[in-house]
Amino acid sequence: IRGQYSERGGAIAPFRHTFNFKYERTIKLCLNSKNNNAIQLGVDVKNIGNLIYRGWGNMQRLSSSDILRYNDGVYTFNDPTWSEYASTYSTWSAALNIRYIF
Repeated sequence: IRGQYSERGGAIAPFRHTFNFKYERTIKLCLNSKNNNAIQLGVDVKNIGNLIYRGWGNMQRLSSSDILRYNDGVYTFNDPTWSEYASTYSTWSAALNIRYIF
C-alpha cells in the first residue's frame, strides 16, 4: 500500500549449503642435510555435499519476473518462485595439487 514500508525479510533467497574439503600431505626429501626439499600432495573438493548426493548444494535462481506489480497506484508484492540452476556452481569439482618446495 502506498506510503508503507516493505515487510522485513519479504524477499529472501533460499539458503544454499556448500561444503568444501581439502587434504594436504607434505613429504620431506632428505637428499642432503643442508637442503629442506619437500613435496606437497593435496586434493581440493568443492561442494562435497553434491558429490555425496546430487540434490545437495544446488544453486537456485529466481524464475518469476513479476515480483512487484503496480496497478492503479498500488504496489503489490508476489511471492517469488525459485528453480534449480544447473551450472558449475551446482556441481562438485576436484583438483589434485603437487608442489615442490626447495
